[in-house]
Amino acid sequence: MSGQNLTRRGFLRGGSMAVLSGLAGCSALGGSKSQADVFHTSAENVDAEVVVYWFWGDGCPHCADQMPFMGELAKRENVAVVALEVYNSDENRQRQQEFADAYGIEKVAVPMTFVGNEYWVGWADEVKQEIKSKVEACLESDCPAPTAKLE
Repeated sequence: MSGQNLTRRGFLRGGSMAVLSGLAGCSALGGSKSQADVFHTSAENVDAEVVVYWFWGDGCPHCADQMPFMGELAKRENVAVVALEVYNSDENRQRQQEFADAYGIEKVAVPMTFVGNEYWVGWADEVKQEIKSKVEACLESDCPAPTAKLE
């Protein structure tokens, strides 16, 4: 599959397939307030060994599906999740585009997750396992911050 011809069929990254699906309306991060409180909305004052950037959209069903997992990550010791909602924030949408440009991502969509020097677009069980493995690897040995490619 060519990066030029990305469709809803999928997005190939580093030998793994992350499914891109349409964005239909539903409650985005409609979880408990306490779970949403574990996320950071900027990288300022974040002190963690591993910082995960997660771009999501209010109303994105796949983002809503990913939210409990991201909440679990955010509650882990030495892990911080910077969750940036892009549908209702020009600033966050611009930030997402900066990440996409730095990582060479041609099709900007949500959810989009960055850990170390890797990224995932979309949400599926395989993506969940890859993110989990990458976080574990970064906790065992230092990984660059996802923002390192922005510099």
